[in-house]
Amino acid sequence: MQANWIGKSTGAQVVFKTETGDELTVFTTRPDTLWGATFMVLSPEHPLVKKLTTSKQKAAVESLPGSGSGKK
Repeated sequence: MQANWIGKSTGAQVVFKTETGDELTVFTTRPDTLWGATFMVLSPEHPLVKKLTTSKQKAAVESLPGSGSGKK
């Protein structure tokens, strides 16, 4: 989690479970809006990306900067 933000944000950490059963913790300043969440975006270097990426999307994900593939 981001620890050194400029300014202070009050909110909550929320744990989501992926379809594979892994936990994904997020911080939100508006937990009341979580009922309307329809998708979540992970950075290419997040450890769950390799596990959650389908074979159909693997090439596209690996071409992203920061994915660890060496391509930019």
